[in-house]
Amino acid sequence: MNLDIFLDFIKKVFGWMVEHEFITGAGIIALFKLIRDKIISQTILYYGYLKNQKRIVDNNDIFPWEYDNRIYGKDLYKHLYVKHINMRAVKSEKDVPSVLRLSPKNILIIGKPGSGKSTYLTYLYKKCISPQKSIINFLFRRYFFIVRASLFSTTPSNEVFEILKKHKSRYLTLKYIFLDGIDEMKIEDFSSLIEIIETLQRKNVYFIATCRKEDHEVLKKINSTYTSLFDEIFELKDWGNQQINSYIQNYKKISNNTSFEVQIYNYINKKEFHDFFLTPLELSLLSFIIDNSNSRNVKINNQFDLYEQFIRHWIIRECLKIDNKNDKKKCVENTITILSDISRRLFKEEKIYYNDEKIKNYFDNEYSIKFFFNAIVMYVDDTDSRLLCGFYHKNFQDYFLACYFFEKILTKTNELGIEAIYSLEIRYNHTVTRFIKSKFELLSQDELELVKNNLLHIMGTACRINNSQLGINGSVKNEIKKYFRENNSNATIVRNEIYFLLARLPHQDKNELIRIFRLAYSRENDIRAKRTIAISATILGDEQTELQYANEIYNNANSNYIDRSFTLVYYQDVPYSNPFTYNDDNVCEWNNSRSSRIDRLQRNDEKSQRMRTFDLITILNFVKSRNNYYIPTPEEKKVIKDCDINCSFYSQDKKNLLIVVLNELKSLWSIT
Repeated sequence: MNLDIFLDFIKKVFGWMVEHEFITGAGIIALFKLIRDKIISQTILYYGYLKNQKRIVDNNDIFPWEYDNRIYGKDLYKHLYVKHINMRAVKSEKDVPSVLRLSPKNILIIGKPGSGKSTYLTYLYKKCISPQKSIINFLFRRYFFIVRASLFSTTPSNEVFEILKKHKSRYLTLKYIFLDGIDEMKIEDFSSLIEIIETLQRKNVYFIATCRKEDHEVLKKINSTYTSLFDEIFELKDWGNQQINSYIQNYKKISNNTSFEVQIYNYINKKEFHDFFLTPLELSLLSFIIDNSNSRNVKINNQFDLYEQFIRHWIIRECLKIDNKNDKKKCVENTITILSDISRRLFKEEKIYYNDEKIKNYFDNEYSIKFFFNAIVMYVDDTDSRLLCGFYHKNFQDYFLACYFFEKILTKTNELGIEAIYSLEIRYNHTVTRFIKSKFELLSQDELELVKNNLLHIMGTACRINNSQLGINGSVKNEIKKYFRENNSNATIVRNEIYFLLARLPHQDKNELIRIFRLAYSRENDIRAKRTIAISATILGDEQTELQYANEIYNNANSNYIDRSFTLVYYQDVPYSNPFTYNDDNVCEWNNSRSSRIDRLQRNDEKSQRMRTFDLITILNFVKSRNNYYIPTPEEKKVIKDCDINCSFYSQDKKNLLIVVLNELKSLWSIT
């Protein structure tokens, strides 16, 4: 029940009593009884809500795959390192501020994927609903906080709260609304969220929210009031040795694998795996694999391999629980297929219901892993059915999106269907791209050749290049040819993804790929796609294509304008735009674009040195387009001043171009 409605009701009752001269002792007692009954009913509603939410939170405070052991829980909470990023320095590595001791404020918690944001939010929520706090709030907080429970009842009183009601992870207390993963909201809902925060703040109700660190930087650019809405911002730091060791020792106590500790430290101590296990999520995946593996010699090669082995072990474990006699390998493949399709459909923002025919048929055949499915996919209630809203963790959605790509592209060339094109229409984010590149490293040489040939067949069809010119045989289905004949609006995206992926296939003949890229460059009409070809060719060591594109964006005003436009979106200086249609306004900040190039100019590995041409020209073009109002920092000036343009493998033509560009940039920045 809304407070305003309730107060209006009381006003009408009191007015009726005055009108009928009914203000007597009995009347006043009756009125107070009415108010008391309303308060009691709302209090029962509120505490019923709390009891139900606590049950849900208790089930979610560990990773679903650890339900049997419950090793995660409270021990992790006290080891989370939380950095107060509003302050200039953290007092010590163990400095964990008590967020709830702050005066009521809107609080944002950011961190890397898998860093424990949801876990920390759950911890804070459970602190808020402890018995002591509940009693104190009941006795001393004003009545309208109790009424606030009705915002999330079956029929909320205000449509503006529908966005919160449908969000997959949100909790309510008397003082705070907890909202997990605001970065996973639809972008069109974000303005509504800001409106809600402002509305509730005026009524002394506050938010504690979580957001991925990189998405936080993007969201700041969407709405100018976004950052100002949060009074305090905290960042969850990477795990240190103390946390890693604590987790391992806890898991060791319940592990069925006698060599668990030895095996897991074999990975922890390897430099190439260091980044994997700085977050609770991926350390837990590794622990689960080692614990549930029959082999004493678990071998994981990279990040894609980590997720793939984890998914397979978890599915097989669920099959074994009920002694499923079905083919376990087939069960694994069917499950990955259905989840990959769900991931693609969620990315396309399709509505998927739990009673969807594909999902229903899947359960009919693979009922044994219903727990796995319900644990990895999340739902919200929508009218008469449950609506799939995402995966337990967004990393799983990105992993399955990569699986979808390989499922469609790793097929015989003459069997390539239109779905292979759909898998290339997706502008993959950096997480999905990382999974794809990791999977490339796991493929056999024959599989790599198949991926390469399929990509070349699609590219040849798209660019109208004969198979003989590409050095391939066979043909693709007419439905693929028809797709490109009809000038589909996504055709440029498809070509662009192919150019990107071809250059990142390992163990390929670089000279042959360079020849193909030169041919594609001569046929490509879109300057944005030419950009991808040129960068891919440059990484392979093709200076001819590099200089061809470099001269074009340096000397041609229209080309460098389009290049800047693409760059701003690609590096998310302009978030949620289409890089193939966005036009630079010559004003927008270019912080991410600049820092990425400045950072690379400081490195001297071969790839960074090869990319020096584009890095310097792009910086110069942005400076010139902003009419010199941008003032570089002393550190940026030093990077430009010390930039080495005399690498041994540079041709004289490249050196000459870089000298001109560097001198012009130094002049604009007054560097002597």
